[in-house]
Amino acid sequence: MAHQHRLTRLRPLRFRVLTQNYSYISIPKKGGYYLGRREAADPTEGIRLSSYPVSPSRPSISRDGDFAVFVDSVNDTCFIATDGNSAEYCMGWYNTASVAMSKDSNLFGFVFLDKTGRPANKIAVFDLTNDRPTQDSVQMFNLVAPTFDGTSTNTILQADSMTFTMDNRYIVYDAFNVISMSDGSQIGAWSIYSIDLSSKQTLVVMPPVLGYDIGFPALSQTNDSFVTFDAYDQSVGKSTIYTLNLISGDKKAVTQVSGEWGTPCYAADDKAIIYSNANNAVSTKFSLWHQALADDRMTPSGLRVCIWIMRILFRCIAKAAVQIRIRPPRHRKTRELRQKIAAEDVLSEVCSESGFKDTKDFQDMIILKILMLQKSNSTYFVVFSYIFCNFSV
Repeated sequence: MAHQHRLTRLRPLRFRVLTQNYSYISIPKKGGYYLGRREAADPTEGIRLSSYPVSPSRPSISRDGDFAVFVDSVNDTCFIATDGNSAEYCMGWYNTASVAMSKDSNLFGFVFLDKTGRPANKIAVFDLTNDRPTQDSVQMFNLVAPTFDGTSTNTILQADSMTFTMDNRYIVYDAFNVISMSDGSQIGAWSIYSIDLSSKQTLVVMPPVLGYDIGFPALSQTNDSFVTFDAYDQSVGKSTIYTLNLISGDKKAVTQVSGEWGTPCYAADDKAIIYSNANNAVSTKFSLWHQALADDRMTPSGLRVCIWIMRILFRCIAKAAVQIRIRPPRHRKTRELRQKIAAEDVLSEVCSESGFKDTKDFQDMIILKILMLQKSNSTYFVVFSYIFCNFSV
């Protein structure tokens, strides 16, 4: 049976950095983790944003820091304003494993759950550049592993953490590979790939390495030439954080993390790596750390510094938010009832209401019904009503 370490353990931290002064986090509360915020004027423990618990998957923040998209604890896709004045708006899908948003908020990447409840080996990319999406606004990518002879193999079980390049040409993600050994046994390893959204070609960023899980890629903030990631040693239970020059292929070890994953990311100016690490000196057992980099944006420079003693699941630093409000969430059923609703039933209902029929033309497609953005007196209402019909993974 393939080893799936990352699928069965809660990882301590995931985050994305945009500037140095504002952070959006998930904070532990009774009953689970909640999306939260910590800005310069906020209390040390941060401010809770979401009304409901979140899933242990990486959230995304818009470039200006106005809103975030994330997966909640019942696998729903949710949007929330980061000013703390409104609750999350969730889609009612109940079948999302992970989500990513481009810096300009025009592209959204999704890994959905299949009928067995496991993440599918496909990535769906929504292009919301146009006000009225068309059939071409959605691309479905089957996940494959390129080989050295130029062919591809279907050894990818699923993707997880995703990020878009600044020019929206590539989506970079980590994926779980199932590798067959000569004796007939199977082992699993995480590695990093990218998909060219124009040519639909899959590229290898970091190939699978036996005994290691390589994941949580985060691109540099000022350009797309660098990426940082975790390389988790399965034998000792520790991860080494690396930086990689995507142009030259040079790679540098930045620091070693105890307590599993560091989920690193670049600071806003690319002059440091921010990551989480175990800290037994505090009751929360985890803290955020800052490791400065040399001018090459790869080599560690000086001693690392603890910047936040707090056990957190995500951290996203963003610009000061403009006063915005996202449409309040629709009536939400109790957690117990929501968990009983099958994704197929939800999709069937909304597709029927929208007048869509299950036709061959829409097989394995996601239909974007509407994206509406209304502006009034500097108050923004963002309504995401993606309707996907006859979608099978």
